[in-house]
Amino acid sequence: MRAARPAEQVRGSKESAPGKDFGGTRVPGGTRVPGELRGEPVVIPPARPATTPVPAGAATGAVATAGAVGAVGTTAIGPFRPRYAVGHPVARTIGKMFFTHMGEGLVCSAGIVNSASKSLVWTAGHCVAYDGHFAQNWIFVPNYNMDHSWPQSPAPYGYWYARYLSAPGEWTDHRHFHSDWGAAVVWPNGSGTRIQDYLGAQGISFSLPYFPFSYAYGYPADPPYDGGYLYLAIAQAHDAGASVMYMENSMTGGSSGGYWLTNFDGEFGVVNGHNSLGLPHQPQYTYSPYYGLSTVNFYNLVQAINAMA
Repeated sequence: MRAARPAEQVRGSKESAPGKDFGGTRVPGGTRVPGELRGEPVVIPPARPATTPVPAGAATGAVATAGAVGAVGTTAIGPFRPRYAVGHPVARTIGKMFFTHMGEGLVCSAGIVNSASKSLVWTAGHCVAYDGHFAQNWIFVPNYNMDHSWPQSPAPYGYWYARYLSAPGEWTDHRHFHSDWGAAVVWPNGSGTRIQDYLGAQGISFSLPYFPFSYAYGYPADPPYDGGYLYLAIAQAHDAGASVMYMENSMTGGSSGGYWLTNFDGEFGVVNGHNSLGLPHQPQYTYSPYYGLSTVNFYNLVQAINAMA
């Protein structure tokens, strides 16, 4: 796990030349998402755990305190370390993921979203499948932080292993970045508890008729970052055309799959994008697929897969 490298660095998913083709339309384009790709707006609310989870190594009954989220407004900020306390709702619903692909140890970011199975971890498509091959040894580590000391370790809420990995055919077969989303259904932990029951989950939304102010999280690992800490960028999302949106966010490789939260109250919000692509000639921006009709159809399929069956 220590030797794992950012998936973007190995796979070249940030090698795009100016005018990168997103399935036939160049970006930035400015064309609004067509109505037939939007469908009706769907908003799945966040889910709080029944009780406050206690991280490994903490005293019995210990309750984590919330950390500051940073400034709220309309001016782009970051990326910066929000320095959340262990157990903060954002920190425990996002984490690093480790996996192997074609023998290479890789890392990305991922987060828990509300689902019927209470076992769904959402990320970028290239963090679960690439060039037609799905990842192996896929592990999610919520609240990962290299500042944690023993016995807490960098994994205060343990290691969660994928039972199923899914990505849309538009990504696995054609590598269209407007479909670069993926998901893992994770096994319950050793005590039989599902991850959403234990840690809670952020909400998720689809087919919003606008591009919201977003809080983008991730674990950037390429310089000047080292992959050890959670970072946050706050900015307005914008239309890039071709069912793709972007925001001011200069996180590097390793941050892919980190969620973009909107309607955020400092603890819980609604995922409406994720770190997917960076362009070398525009390092100040990060791109995400627009969450429209095809995204909600994918979510509806994977969110019902039962990890307990």
